[in-house]
Amino acid sequence: MNAIVGSIVALVTPMHEDGRIDFDGLRSLIDWHIDQGTDVIGVVGTTGESPTVTMEENREVIRVAVEHVKGRKPVLAGTGANATAEAVELSRFAKQVGADATLSVVPYYNKPSQEGIYQHFNATGNVERAAWLIKHAPQGFSIYSGDDATAIAMMLMGGRGSVSVTANIAPKAMHEMCMAAIEGRVREATALHFQLLPLHKQLFCEPSPAPSKWALNKLGRCPNNLRLPLTPLTPAGQDLVEGAMRDAGLL
Repeated sequence: MNAIVGSIVALVTPMHEDGRIDFDGLRSLIDWHIDQGTDVIGVVGTTGESPTVTMEENREVIRVAVEHVKGRKPVLAGTGANATAEAVELSRFAKQVGADATLSVVPYYNKPSQEGIYQHFNATGNVERAAWLIKHAPQGFSIYSGDDATAIAMMLMGGRGSVSVTANIAPKAMHEMCMAAIEGRVREATALHFQLLPLHKQLFCEPSPAPSKWALNKLGRCPNNLRLPLTPLTPAGQDLVEGAMRDAGLL
């Protein structure tokens, strides 16, 4: 398996206006990310709208991604599902077509209470918890961040990379930040983190990946199309994301 280290883009899934997956757009995004230095191509995660793609579409996105990457970078294939059998089937398929690793979401239909939902999300982005995990991790066991805003802290303590939404919009800067943090270049990593901080926040101003797809469309990289129940970024959200893009030097 190729090493999973550095900036792992949680890639959006480009779609046509009628909802069909835009595979040419997917290939184009992959090429851009490789050119910009993204370390790992992650497809069909939740940022890739995995809850609304069919099993066949999920398999095809993985297959096309692996085929198009052609070993230039590792591919992390989203294979999570609410049904165990589907998750197993997708994971086996990903291995069969040559994906380097899989990403599997916890089954998500269990009707938590409002307090349960709050406590679920309140447990994330906890830097102290990450420190304990890294401190006690067995040799050879890698730990990754899935939260852009706190990823730098985890990587400076020994985390091996970040599954990043921000990398969709600023792949080069996110790659440079991750590698600086992993290699212990604290001042450089911190400067890049501060540059990207507005994006870390505003790319979640509304349900993801609506902000990311709008920003990519603003950059001329991806159509601004999503599948229901997700809806396009509102005008208020557009103002927030555009401001963050300007702060980060992307516009």
